[in-house]
Amino acid sequence: QESVKDEKSQDQKELVFLANQVEQAQKQLADIKLEETLGTELLANLADPQEAHVKKALSLIEDLKRGGDKFEDVKNVAVSDQKKMITFQLNYRPEHARFSQTTRLAELEQRLHKMEAVLGMEPQKLTRLSLDSQRRSLLEVAESLSARANLLDSAQLDHIEGRLIALTQNMDSLAEKTGTCEDADKQRKVVELYEMVKKTETLSQVLPQVLERMTALDHLHQQAANISKSLTQLEDLQQHITTGLDNNESLLQGIQASLATNLDSIKKTIANLEKRLAQLDRN
Repeated sequence: QESVKDEKSQDQKELVFLANQVEQAQKQLADIKLEETLGTELLANLADPQEAHVKKALSLIEDLKRGGDKFEDVKNVAVSDQKKMITFQLNYRPEHARFSQTTRLAELEQRLHKMEAVLGMEPQKLTRLSLDSQRRSLLEVAESLSARANLLDSAQLDHIEGRLIALTQNMDSLAEKTGTCEDADKQRKVVELYEMVKKTETLSQVLPQVLERMTALDHLHQQAANISKSLTQLEDLQQHITTGLDNNESLLQGIQASLATNLDSIKKTIANLEKRLAQLDRN
């Protein structure tokens, strides 16, 4: 699918580029107006010089056959039966050549005046002719425009139409494959959801009871946590009391020891006093 997409995008780019080139050629042809400026005859000669020479030669031969005014001095000199060729002798007239040259110069000057009237003498307008390819002569511009105009012939249009048809077919097949994959994926997800709903349908009746039990268990867990906390506090208090009792027992033992010591000393003191009293009574 990625290769088909790449090929489709490449074909689209080529078609868009070709359409832009054709549109630019049409705009340039419309802006230059070569047919009005140069004339249809000169434009045809520029488009196909070889065909123009052939037509000129054929017209000369026809004039020779008819014996026209221009070639009234042309004489058939010899006929070769073996090679089947005709040899002509042409008489050159210098004044006629000069007249033809002057006529051509006048026509060329007239056409130049027409071009100046259409295009103007400003450099900005003249650069419009060579803006696309930076060409320096009108002949190159005309050849370029003629080559672009040839893209509009039937063969090129048939080729473009074939490419468009193939591209359309590729896009249709790609859309069908994409739609089939998407439909299959959606159908699979729907089936999975349906199976899940069927499995959970039996649990839907038990679900409220389960929720109630879970709520009750939550309360029990909270109470158990509170009881555990209270027991911990009681254990800490019991340990504190035990420690206090141990300290008190130590103090009590110390007090008992000091009392016993004091009692012994008191008994000794009383015994001494009794001895002294007895001695005093004897005396």
